[in-house]
Amino acid sequence: MATLKDIANQTNVALSTVSRVLNEKPDMHVTEETRRRILETAEALGYHKERLQEKREQTIGIAFETAGLSIPAFYMALQAKAYLEELCRQRNIQMVYLSLDQNKKPEPMPHLIGIAAIGQFDAVYAKHLFDCNRNVIFLGDSPDLMEYCSISPDYRMAVDMIQSKFMEKSYDCVIYAGIAENETKAKEGEVYHYWQYMAKKRGFMEKFLTCHNRMEMQENLQEYLKTAEEQRIAIFAVDERTAMCIAAAVWGLGKKVPEQVGVLTLNCFFATPGTEPLFSTIDFDICQYVITMLSCLEQQYSLGQKGKKIVLPFGYTDRKTV
Repeated sequence: MATLKDIANQTNVALSTVSRVLNEKPDMHVTEETRRRILETAEALGYHKERLQEKREQTIGIAFETAGLSIPAFYMALQAKAYLEELCRQRNIQMVYLSLDQNKKPEPMPHLIGIAAIGQFDAVYAKHLFDCNRNVIFLGDSPDLMEYCSISPDYRMAVDMIQSKFMEKSYDCVIYAGIAENETKAKEGEVYHYWQYMAKKRGFMEKFLTCHNRMEMQENLQEYLKTAEEQRIAIFAVDERTAMCIAAAVWGLGKKVPEQVGVLTLNCFFATPGTEPLFSTIDFDICQYVITMLSCLEQQYSLGQKGKKIVLPFGYTDRKTV
């Protein structure tokens, strides 16, 4: 049976180009002559008919696990799942939702072009998915970065953007604020790791503020702001819950934003009825992550190759709060 590699060898064209032409990717930029050579060679080798039949039967598996996710991460996972479903419908790709038995082990499904894993997965669950189908891609970090492919946000870039914004405005003090079970838990995350590294490297003054719940965060933040009347303070909210507490604390004291207090958040999408989200935000386009995920599933299936960690950038939504 003819393969993509056979066609690439005969046409002297890159394997990835052959794959995208035969899959009729709309963003593929090749000359008409190259496209014609690929299609004619594929037909001569008997590949075209086989591939068309295969395209009609394209099916992906969707694994969706939200246990243990924070509220912002849960809503982002829901958004990602909804967009993936819509994307599959647009491309006439069938979907199979993987149901789990008591041991979190789905049935083997070699007919799938791959599995899109959205949410939070432990090492055991990830291994079961891999046993079900070798082409698995995780949206977010996988349990084993050396073994599985993942589409992940560039948190180092996000932290660099946040600190750079604060330094541009020459704030006297920067508060890293987050709600967590305890301080140790709050400092385990990837964002905090990069934050500490870059803060020391840049040498700017910072304060770490972690609280167990919203009320405690609001009260502690207000107490600190009262003792720092002469300083221009910047606050970084690591999640949506923290951002809501900051809003209550800052405006409860009548502080002006950004003249007295600058606020920047990470992936903060919340809004009250009739208003926009409150603060400037370093965020990523979840739709772009899903598009990349599906494209990687299709490409790895076609080429028989497996990638590793794919890192995508953050953007900046300016709401004039820093």
